Amino acid sequence: LSPPLVLLSCRALAGAGLPERKAEVWADFELARKRIETPGLPTRSIQLKLALSGIGSYGDYQRMVEAASPEAEHRHWAAGLLARTHNQPAEAKSASKTEVNSLLGLLRRVPGFASLPLEALSERLCDISAHFVPAGQPLLPSSTWSCILHGSFDIVRFAASRQVQGAVQESENHLNLPAAMVAAPTLQAVGSLGNMDSFVGGDPQGPCGDGWLLASDRGV
Repeated sequence: LSPPLVLLSCRALAGAGLPERKAEVWADFELARKRIETPGLPTRSIQLKLALSGIGSYGDYQRMVEAASPEAEHRHWAAGLLARTHNQPAEAKSASKTEVNSLLGLLRRVPGFASLPLEALSERLCDISAHFVPAGQPLLPSSTWSCILHGSFDIVRFAASRQVQGAVQESENHLNLPAAMVAAPTLQAVGSLGNMDSFVGGDPQGPCGDGWLLASDRGV
């Protein structure tokens, strides 16, 4: 039996703040999202489509999104600098004054960072990483502070459906669940984030605090 989409979406939201549950959160979120986007498509077919997309498992997602990106495909100079210096103290120390001052000028445009000292940035340069999020992929909650250098993200939420399909209840509701549990939710866009917007990964997103960040254009 396939779990109701309401259960998948609620379970993903409940585990979003638990780092040790990230693999399950990703799986619940992606399965619920894909089943909403392709109603009637069997779970096995959804898994095959995910595999063909290049991100068919949480391990793929970790390598593509959560691991610091060493690639230059995002073509943003700051991301290129951070890819070179992340976890590389020697590289961070060898960064030119022009590079560090340019990064400082960029970060000082972010609300709350207008007074960021040059010394503080220089000391923590090797702790800052760049990540590439392909269009259509979620950015799962984390405890880190993030700033969007390029691209944009939609804030989406799973909203309760106003329509309950009787046919679905009769053929698939083997457990006699309430109609509200059986009805497929909709994926609703409730906001967006763009260039130089910043956020802490664990902060609630959207007006109801149950939003998810979904890359509408590939983001860094």
